[in-house]
Amino acid sequence: MRLSSISITGFGGIADRVAIDLSADVIIVVGSNGFGKTTICNAIAWALTGKHPSDSNPRNVYSKSGTTSVALTLRDSEGQDFTVTRSLSNPAETKPAKYEWNLAIETPSNLVRGTSALEWLTSNLAQSEEETNLDAAMQSMVDAIYMKQESLREFLTGHADTDRFSAVAEMVGAGRLRDFVNQLDSAKTAWIKATNKADFDLEARRERVHELTTSRARLQSELAAAESPEVRRRWREWNQSVQGTNEVVPSSQMDVLPLSEESLQMLRQNLSSSRSTLERRYSSLSALLAELAVPLPDPLIKTEKDSTTAILMTANRTESEIKDDLVRVRNRLDVLGEELNRLESVRDDLATVANLLLNHVGNDCPACGQHVDPESFRSRLQRLAAEAERSVEVGDLALMRLEESRLEQRLKEVSRQRIDAERRLQEYAERSAAIAATVSRRRQRVVEAAPILGLDITDGSDQELTQQAAAAIKSELALIERERTKSIDLEQVGIQFESAASVLSARARLARLDEEIRTLSSQLREAELDVEQRKVIGDRANLLAKAVKTDSEGFVKSRIDSLQPILEQFYSAIDPHPTFRKISLLTRVFNGKQRLDPIVYDEESDVSVSDPGRTLSTSQANALAVALFMSFNLGFAKSEMDVLILDDPLQNLDDIHLLGLVDLLRKIAPYRQILVTTHDHSFASLLARKLRPIGDDARTTLVRFTKWDRSGPGIEVRELDRIREPLKLAAYS
Repeated sequence: MRLSSISITGFGGIADRVAIDLSADVIIVVGSNGFGKTTICNAIAWALTGKHPSDSNPRNVYSKSGTTSVALTLRDSEGQDFTVTRSLSNPAETKPAKYEWNLAIETPSNLVRGTSALEWLTSNLAQSEEETNLDAAMQSMVDAIYMKQESLREFLTGHADTDRFSAVAEMVGAGRLRDFVNQLDSAKTAWIKATNKADFDLEARRERVHELTTSRARLQSELAAAESPEVRRRWREWNQSVQGTNEVVPSSQMDVLPLSEESLQMLRQNLSSSRSTLERRYSSLSALLAELAVPLPDPLIKTEKDSTTAILMTANRTESEIKDDLVRVRNRLDVLGEELNRLESVRDDLATVANLLLNHVGNDCPACGQHVDPESFRSRLQRLAAEAERSVEVGDLALMRLEESRLEQRLKEVSRQRIDAERRLQEYAERSAAIAATVSRRRQRVVEAAPILGLDITDGSDQELTQQAAAAIKSELALIERERTKSIDLEQVGIQFESAASVLSARARLARLDEEIRTLSSQLREAELDVEQRKVIGDRANLLAKAVKTDSEGFVKSRIDSLQPILEQFYSAIDPHPTFRKISLLTRVFNGKQRLDPIVYDEESDVSVSDPGRTLSTSQANALAVALFMSFNLGFAKSEMDVLILDDPLQNLDDIHLLGLVDLLRKIAPYRQILVTTHDHSFASLLARKLRPIGDDARTTLVRFTKWDRSGPGIEVRELDRIREPLKLAAYS
């Protein structure tokens, strides 16, 4: 399968649609850096794998349509075309993480899409029967036909020796076998871990059986101690003592209660009930004793009440007399007040008339018309008018007001005396009632306690009865205290029987322990047999994994050995170093892992270098990388793609190595379709001369990138003339 054509839209540095014919045997692409040469190579890889070789965003920022699409047409040996189209299905999306890509393949007979299209690519191009890792198979195929300088340099300097071996194993088709080995190793590791865990769990089971056996022996010993004659004797004595303190247990059962948790609990409940009764009685009697200890109040003095009553009667009588005197004085003040008001009214009237007559004084009186002396008449009128400014005085009015004030003051004093006497009589009555209630309460309490204490209350005063009751209570409290101490002692003794009663009650547990020990022992034996069988299987799996791994590594080593002649031929053709003229791929095993080192030799001086990527110059290392890639492509490539793509191989190559590369490409041209890109026009011209088509069926195309703008590159395509007579080449020794 070879390249036929490619159509690119909105990808990389190409905005508008660009179509290029790739059907020639040799395609030489030349143009300045940045014009889009690498875009052609990346578009081929992206169409086949869906992954940009540099992990970049494939979309072009100047695309007017906003879409991204690459249509790669392939042609098989029978001339049938197959078009692989990969495009963006959601061009309006701006976030690269959310891009959705469509894959479609148009064959001469049908059109397949999606997963079916990827399976078609893997089956027909990568020749992989792997059903689960289709993307990896396609990527491995593209890596085998597309040479990128950075990838080869990384193979030499960046990869570890174990990674190099894995990469070569993928190229020679041992990837599936290595995957099987890895899966077998993983399964073996998981099996060993599970076996070790099961073995570890056995220890816990053994400890459990040991614990149960120890518990059974201890329980058996405790049962023997609990049934000893001494324990039974002490139990019988305690049993009788407890039952003797309480009549709850019938007398018929006093000698038949066995030593058990139920009997112990019942007897301890009886003790607790008896003690609670004693506590309540002790508390009640203590409270009564404290009450009796309070002295009875002294009786009140009757003379105090009599004197206060006399004062109250005198105050009531005096208060009544003062009120009568106040009534008489206030009546007199009312009469005098009315007289005062009348006199003031007459005075005011005369003053008013005098003021009027003063305005009309003449020889005749303005009122009666009699002849008067004007001057004397005027003087008299003026005196009358002046009387309006004087107060009218009424006899006894001031004296009456003073008497009223005195009587009111006296009434207040007598009222206070009366109120004070009433208050003192009220307090006397309250104290008298309180004393009577206290004495009555004391007698009632003594009467209530008399039957309990055995007192005779028919004779004696309250004070004497109180003293008798207090003495009886103290005697009863002493008796209760002794009973309470005895109850506490019995409770402490009862605690000593807890373990014995518990052990006797656990007799059934002994049978359960025996059964559990038998069951666990049987399960332990079965588990131990299972672990032994798992270990045997693990050993067999380990031997199988080693055998498969050895076969896999032997297969890879044999393929590497078969590649050696091609690698040496290509290395000699490029001739990257004046002294290190021989190369080999050395495989070795270290720490259980296969490793691969490219080693260059100076046979004359017997010197070898196992890290040529760090020893050779940049130009020499790049020349070695090109030789490795081409030998891998011809010797290992298992795909149907008879294509070799070299993106600007001129980088860091000097003229000598460049000529060696061109000579090597000329040797490979009959076996591979070659696509070479370069920025150097002189190198392109050299390639055009050296790789001119020979024969009628051969074709060489020169694709020239003349410019670049926002819409994309300007492209000129020219097909080179054929060499009519084939060149004569001398064979390499």
